[in-house]
Amino acid sequence: MKKYILALGLAALTAASCSINENKLAQPETAGPRLVLSGETTVNTKVSVGEKDGDIYPLLWVTGDVIRVSTKGAAAATEEAPAPEGTFSNEAAQLFSESSGSTSGVFQTTNSLVADSDMDIVITYPGTAVYSEGVLTSSVPALQTQRSASSSLHVGNYALAYDNDVTLAAGQTEDVTFRLEQKTAFVKLVLSTSEYASYNLTGASLYAAGAELSGDVAYDIESATLTVTNEGETVGAEISRPEAFSSAQEVYFTALPCDLTSNEQVYVIVTMENPAGNETVTIPVKVTGGLLKESCLSVIEVSGISASSIPAEFKWYDPVETRDLVDGWAYGKQNTYLIEQKAKGEGETHLSIDVRARGDFSKVKEPVYYGLLTGSSEMYNNNDGSGRKLLHLPNNVLAYEATPTNTVNSDYTIDVYCYDQSANGRWGVVALYDKDYNIIWSFMIWRYLAGDDPRVQDVTYPEGNIVLMDRVLGATYGNKLAAEKGAMEIGIAYFQWGRKDPFMWSNSASGAQINPYNERTTPVGSDISTAIASPNLIHAYGGEANDLGDWQEKEHRADLWGAVNNTTDWYDPNGTGYKTIYDPCPEGYRVPDAYVAYLVKKNAERWEIENGVKYGQDESVLNEDSPFWPSAASVLAYPLGDGTYDYWPYAGAHWAGSGANWGNRPSSNNKHAALYWFNNVLPTDVRSAVCLQYCYYSAEYKDTNTTATRARTFAVRCQKDTENR
Repeated sequence: MKKYILALGLAALTAASCSINENKLAQPETAGPRLVLSGETTVNTKVSVGEKDGDIYPLLWVTGDVIRVSTKGAAAATEEAPAPEGTFSNEAAQLFSESSGSTSGVFQTTNSLVADSDMDIVITYPGTAVYSEGVLTSSVPALQTQRSASSSLHVGNYALAYDNDVTLAAGQTEDVTFRLEQKTAFVKLVLSTSEYASYNLTGASLYAAGAELSGDVAYDIESATLTVTNEGETVGAEISRPEAFSSAQEVYFTALPCDLTSNEQVYVIVTMENPAGNETVTIPVKVTGGLLKESCLSVIEVSGISASSIPAEFKWYDPVETRDLVDGWAYGKQNTYLIEQKAKGEGETHLSIDVRARGDFSKVKEPVYYGLLTGSSEMYNNNDGSGRKLLHLPNNVLAYEATPTNTVNSDYTIDVYCYDQSANGRWGVVALYDKDYNIIWSFMIWRYLAGDDPRVQDVTYPEGNIVLMDRVLGATYGNKLAAEKGAMEIGIAYFQWGRKDPFMWSNSASGAQINPYNERTTPVGSDISTAIASPNLIHAYGGEANDLGDWQEKEHRADLWGAVNNTTDWYDPNGTGYKTIYDPCPEGYRVPDAYVAYLVKKNAERWEIENGVKYGQDESVLNEDSPFWPSAASVLAYPLGDGTYDYWPYAGAHWAGSGANWGNRPSSNNKHAALYWFNNVLPTDVRSAVCLQYCYYSAEYKDTNTTATRARTFAVRCQKDTENR
């Protein structure tokens, strides 16, 4: 048996140049097609903004729109507690295609909703919202998705609307009408430029400092109270199919109602990409605040967008980034800087680093101070002044300071100095701070010995067009020089998958360290910003916050390191990764593709040194012809086809587990583990990322694993970036 419901229409507003104005809601018509409740459910709800008619922008139903029907006051049904007999709980009804493009529409439910007795019901929208005991919950995300230039088909996905005053008579099957009351606002940005006319507009957003423009929402219908959690100061949309910005384009999104009239920090942030190369341009434009009113469309017009549109007070912001931003933000052009360490007695080396911010303007702050987190890879802070000094900062800063004394230069650069070879250590970390001494970014400063610049000694593999840096990230010597010396180093840098910050070998909490390396449980609510703010902490998995084997709880992007694998396999032979703002490799290099791991697994010879312990291996595997024999250095030796080899040392790792598994090495000897990260995650497992893992476990030798949980810290071997970013 079918039931008919009439859906009545929606809202409108006029435009204003560089300001926010709101128009009155258009009154919907009282006549229109009836809605049949019977049909397929879907969460792909849509509503679009129609062409302006006088002062009105009508909101139109779109094919795929879904409403939900519930008994008034009823709790949301679950599998464990289904709706009581004769009641409804979030029953879905889909729009008839004939109603698309109209302010009124006919819907049809999946299940029969005939009432045995008169019943008060609630109609809610969109289909992703949930009604329970008088409260409607949904989400207005900070980043929404717009199909194409000037399309508004998506805005209803993120709306929040209801009718709480609908009566369904016993046995009634038609002529049930409702009128939705919208509790969210709609925004239309009208944008134009001549300077970037050849670029593609990829998205835009509204940012207002201290405002609640997005977040998870709960609306109590009876008390008319809107509660926001996980609130954000920004809201906007990215365009799935961007087009050249040669004429004015419109960006639409749904926002939380907000009064911005007295807010002095309101910006429209415009993002464009250069189709001729890897370049993203982000321009923040200051606008006059206004009222974002529920059930209304606010229009903001910004013309003449250019680099000069950036307010003068933000000279610490760089609008251009050649690495992939992965919807994030960064400081500086790279995360690892190489610095030459001169021969003993030849004096120090100076390095100047541009630390201007780029990317998500709503997430960055002005860099004010900078200081050492560590001056040497052996001691995390080296603040005991012992003899392992490698780096120093101006004003003779040799170690960590809780409140750094060095200020960022007026041109937003910082100065780092490396002692000559009378000092020990392989690399250190310099952190940036805001005005309140909060860490906002950090850089690895990796030294190389005079005459041994790793950027001029690349290794080319005979297949796959693979070019690699000649050493592991953080190592002193290139592979060839290490072989000549007869020893590979294990004092390298280790990384949790997707993080930019390096960690040392020892994870003890003793000595001069300001913090233990290990945070036993990933902090509740942690994401990429948590890791950025605590570059000295290895975040562990397990416990109450996170059982996914990750170092974060909220953020699970698969492309933090430029992943390209969208198949079900662990590597893609044709996939080529890309450099991101979280990539730990120095300029000109990036985290290697998983295909490199495949090649090493397929072709490398295992040159394992017995080191006085038998692991069940055939003695013939031990290679006494290795240039590292008998120094107890084990390597994977990759044949280059000309009688020479490239070496992947067995260098161990932080196991980054929980409980008894917590430690700084695999459960056997630390020299018997070749553990390396690559850029891909495992498509079929949100917890894991691709690695190369040769290691011993007790008396049994295990072949290569290809994945590991992301909280573990492994070595990285950098691959040449063809774009030289």
